[in-house]
Amino acid sequence: MSLAEFCVRRPAFTTVLVLSLVVTGIFSFRDLAVDLLPKADPATVTVNVRLPGASPDEMSTSIAEPLEQALSGVAGVDEIESRLGVGTARITVKFVLERDINEAAQDVREKVAGALGSLPPQVLPRGSWWERAFARWLPAASDEQTGAVLRGIGASTGQVTATARVLGGPADFGRLQPGDVLVASITTPAWTSLFAMAAAVVTDIGGPLSHSSIVAREYGIPAVLGTNVATRRIPDGARVRVDGDTGTVTLLDGDGESG
Repeated sequence: MSLAEFCVRRPAFTTVLVLSLVVTGIFSFRDLAVDLLPKADPATVTVNVRLPGASPDEMSTSIAEPLEQALSGVAGVDEIESRLGVGTARITVKFVLERDINEAAQDVREKVAGALGSLPPQVLPRGSWWERAFARWLPAASDEQTGAVLRGIGASTGQVTATARVLGGPADFGRLQPGDVLVASITTPAWTSLFAMAAAVVTDIGGPLSHSSIVAREYGIPAVLGTNVATRRIPDGARVRVDGDTGTVTLLDGDGESG
């Protein structure tokens, strides 16, 4: 006997069976879990930037802040997080659930490309047209310089012979003494007060329109910028001769092969 025949011959049993299923379904539906905030994976795009020799503070002011400002204008951004290290910056952009990952990635690429003009050229892909376009404004010499003479860009004229003070960031500001040569990877507005004490300025990164160049000219001190190797080649406390006219820094205590 099939189930259909059994139900036809026993209508009372069939009715009770159907009602029990209906009641069970009603109570089950009421107890069905509903998550107002379901777990989901929103679109996330990560931007990795490298600037060899830059301190975390320099990465923040020179890299992270300009990029964060540019990326904040992308539609659908929910959160921007930056993680900084020595010479590295990792910027993670999280979007709302509605944003398509491919569209979000394209928007991020466009914003990053638009912000490249405010970044040091050393973060640009080698050989790119961006690098060639900005090289005249923020150039850097070869990173394979050897010998006692380092070459860069003479951004402020004059000659000075004094003690070099290699500073890695704001935590080192107190080490600079009046009459020292300020040596840094790059300077930002946070470094401006040091120029009043420095006899000269030497940087790894910079050019005629950089912060170091403009402030050095205002204070009338020599500046040689864009050497690419100053913080590695010049030992802290060494005697150096800075020539802003020729764009050279001469190590007077040896070749200066420091870490």
